[in-house]
Amino acid sequence: MERQITFAKQMLGLQRIMVDAMASNVLIILDQTERMLGNFVNGTTWTPPASKAVFKDWIEHNKQGCDALRNAASDGFNMLEGFLNRSIKQ
Repeated sequence: MERQITFAKQMLGLQRIMVDAMASNVLIILDQTERMLGNFVNGTTWTPPASKAVFKDWIEHNKQGCDALRNAASDGFNMLEGFLNRSIKQ
């Protein structure tokens, strides 16, 4: 039984790394989008200030969502790891 739990912990570690990498990649794409579109939106004189504010809010909400996803996944992984640790002790 201990070998199965060790294997499950290794798979859990791999999943943790994959979710963290995915969130990091999304944040990189958001940063690139913000720079690219930010230069366009802020560089035009015909873009109303309200539209500029909406663009900035959109980027911030996406970043917050990505951080929330990363935190939720981390909490879930921690709970599962705790369960596996308790299973070893029994």
